[in-house]
Formats: sequence, C-alpha cells, structure tokens
Amino acid sequence: MTVWVSALPLALAIASTALAAQGSEGGRLFVAANALYAQQRWAEAAAAYESVLAVDPSLGEAHFFLASAQDSQYASTRRGQPDNDRLLDAARDHYVKAAALLVRPDQALLRKRSLQYLVMLYASDKLNQPDEAETVVRQLIAIEPGDTGSYFALLKIYEGAGRIADAETVLGQAQAAAPDRTEVWTQSAQFYNRRGEFDRSMAAFERLTRIEPQNPQHFYQLAVYYEEKVRKDFSLGPQQASEYLARGVAAIDKALELRPEYFEALTYKNLLLRQQARFETDPARQQVLIDAAEQLQSQAIDVRNRQTGGPRRP
Repeated sequence: MTVWVSALPLALAIASTALAAQGSEGGRLFVAANALYAQQRWAEAAAAYESVLAVDPSLGEAHFFLASAQDSQYASTRRGQPDNDRLLDAARDHYVKAAALLVRPDQALLRKRSLQYLVMLYASDKLNQPDEAETVVRQLIAIEPGDTGSYFALLKIYEGAGRIADAETVLGQAQAAAPDRTEVWTQSAQFYNRRGEFDRSMAAFERLTRIEPQNPQHFYQLAVYYEEKVRKDFSLGPQQASEYLARGVAAIDKALELRPEYFEALTYKNLLLRQQARFETDPARQQVLIDAAEQLQSQAIDVRNRQTGGPRRP
C-alpha cells in the first residue's frame, strides 16, 4: 500500500541534528543508532535504538526509527515463523508510541510518517488488519485533509474489502479536497475503469486534459482507452463504436498538435483509423482511411528511427 512519497533521509537528518543539539546521553546514542540505520544495518540499528529508549523512553524519534528498523527486517518469505512475525508486532507497537509522542510542530513530519508506515504495516502482505488501517488513515485525513495519498490509501482499503459505496464516497472526498490535482482524476479514472464504468472513466480522463491542456500525454491516454474499448468490447454496436473512435481520433489529433513527433500517438492514430475503416460502409471512404493509416505507420517508423538513430527510409 505504498501511496506516500518517503522522506526518511530528510527526517533522519532533522532528527539527528535536533537530538544531537540537546547534548543528552539519549541524543548521543540516537545519533550513533542513526548511523547504523543509514547503512541499512537493520538488526544492529534496532538494538541501538533499544539502548536509546532504555535511557529515555520518551524519545518519539527513537520509537519511530526502531519500528522502521524492525519493519525492514521482516521477510514475507518467512511469514508464519514466530521470530519473523514478532518483528511486525514490535514495529506496530513502536509506530503507535512514536505517533503518540511526536506532538511538537517540528516533529510533524515523523508523526505523519509514523501513521503512514503503520497503515502499510496493517496491509494484507503484513499484519492484514484493514479495520485498523482504516482508523489510522482517517486520522491522517483529519491531520492533513489536502494529502491525496491518504484518500487513495482509504480507497484501496475499501475496494479491497468490496466496500464499493464507501470507496466511491472517499473518492468523492478526494475530488472535493483537491479538484485540480491530476493524481485525483487519474485515480478516479482508473477506479471507474476497474468498475467497468467506461464513460465515467473517460470523463475523469477528460478532466485531466482541462487541468493540463498543454500535456499531450493526457490526450494520448484518452485515445488509447477509446481504441481499446472498441477493439475489446464486442457488445458495442456500430454507432457507439464509431462515436468512440471519433472521440479517440479527436484526442489523438490534439496530442499530435501539441507534440508532432509523438511516436506512440502516431501509432495509435494508425490503429484508430484502421478501426474506423472496419465500420465504414463506403468502400472509397474505407480505402482513404486505410491509406491514411499506412502513411501514419510509415511516419511513426521514421520518427522512431530519428529518435533512436535507426535506419531511415530512402
């Protein structure tokens, strides 16, 4: 359930600097433990953080990095082995303690990370406790309502549990919280697509083109979905298929307007025109579409050869 960007190196440096400045014994031990953590010597780092907490059990930073070191030692291939599984239980306890202790404004980053890593610990590949994960994610949303990653984590929990109505609700909350963030509409489009709601998925992708109208990839993405829908969905009637293909061509034309030598877009326009030819009843018009597709295919090959240094056509 990796939905957040990690900033642990920065957090480690901030915590080390802050605690070293205190000049306490716990602070000095913490800096030494961090050196082991930075080298990914997880077992040694965990033992070192335990020494820190023996001196000062109130150091939330030490609880966090101890939990992370324990979490990092866990091996999914040894799941079911007591010594291995105990690492997750211990990591959970220390993430919880860290979140409770890291309350100062300068500790906000590590507190957030404690909760995020706790959510990932509750995922199906580790502790498999979705109800606990839901509680923690809701806490994250309350702390920072604008963090879209928290909504996506909750969406994944609900979808995995088959709670589709709840998933749609949280997706709507993400859309309301960050209506102009591209990741919100990408997630929305993918969710609707997984649900088989093609038109809603396309509406979400079209929203991306309005948010970033100069990004050719959004228009290309639209065209790809329209082409694949027609190619794979045999339940479509000719009229509906032709409408989707026309929308795909319009989208791909916009992508090529923004980036004329867009190899993938040239390739997909070739495919879209061939699809249109399948539904064309006028033989003359059908041949025009096929000829245009052939020309686009050759153009795409030339573009790719220029981009990769391959042979050019005479």
